Amino acid sequence: MAAIRRWDAPFPFSDTVPHQPGYDYAVVNQARGKRLAKMLSKLCKLGSQKAVSSLTLVSESILYEGLNAFNLQGRMSVRGCWGFVNPYPLKVPDAQADPVNWGNWEADARINGYKNTALLDDLRLPWISVTVNPYRGDADPRYRWIIWMHRHSGNGNNFGSKPTANTTYSCTVYDRENRTATWYDCWHIGTAQRIIDITAFWRNIPHGWPAEVDNALRNLTTQIIASEEIERHAHLEMSPCYSQFTMMSVILWHIRQVDMETGTPAAPAPVYPPTNGDMVSGMLPRALPRLIVTLLLTIRANPVALNRYAGFGQAARQAITDDFWVTNTRNMSEEVRMILENVLLGNAERGIIRQVAV
Repeated sequence: MAAIRRWDAPFPFSDTVPHQPGYDYAVVNQARGKRLAKMLSKLCKLGSQKAVSSLTLVSESILYEGLNAFNLQGRMSVRGCWGFVNPYPLKVPDAQADPVNWGNWEADARINGYKNTALLDDLRLPWISVTVNPYRGDADPRYRWIIWMHRHSGNGNNFGSKPTANTTYSCTVYDRENRTATWYDCWHIGTAQRIIDITAFWRNIPHGWPAEVDNALRNLTTQIIASEEIERHAHLEMSPCYSQFTMMSVILWHIRQVDMETGTPAAPAPVYPPTNGDMVSGMLPRALPRLIVTLLLTIRANPVALNRYAGFGQAARQAITDDFWVTNTRNMSEEVRMILENVLLGNAERGIIRQVAV
């Protein structure tokens, strides 16, 4: 078997840069850095408006970059197991609407986002259980999770180029540890139909993923996230599109399953935490607050590409406050602050905390 090419950084990044002792972040060019900054700004300001709408969502074209960057969110995570988030949210048709031409439903490049020799090599390697060793050497398999995001139109098979308020998100997670696939529904209305739809999708859509992945997808289990808890938590009625943030929470939770900071391996068969307002809304410390911190420190670790936020001068501080001040909820702001206080060292660097959180 050919030796795997060394992973210098998780997909789609090519290298990392140290920002604090033990913490490495992805190297980004100016274009990608601006996209991550745009995503970060959306997350920081989520909830500052009177209602959550499709305009509140993170653009689907940049969503995967931020989620994959989260693989580098903990101490020594550059040596840990990762999750591969497929770049494109896949459209899941209504199985009971007009007949679906499965061969032309999704472009090959969208369904097979792995078009990456290193990832294919990784999938061919025998998996090393996280209960044996959660850390990886250069020649060891790195990716435990293969994750696909999904979009359901809420309007039959009428998918526009952009999501609407009625768009519902979900995700499928393949676990190499157990060779199983689980689909997570992230909204509480219409679940029964979406189970029918996702089952038909994975049993009919042509794709080129390895046979063991295909077998798991054809026999996936389903898990329902009771998102009505979001409305109770927020004391207002949410649109189905808010499920994008619940989906992100599910994905982030999986990537955090192998605890990189303590070296404690994840459970062989993880169970998603019991539903509560903080979990499904992404407010749990290991979800959106930690993603906000990861994206902020990734941006700070790339001063050449993102000089607007570089250094400790007044202009940089003001730019960080203008774009990344956490107006989401007080709970989110406090969680972000606590995580930053545990990560940042030195008085100058810690001074940045005051620019983003109370």
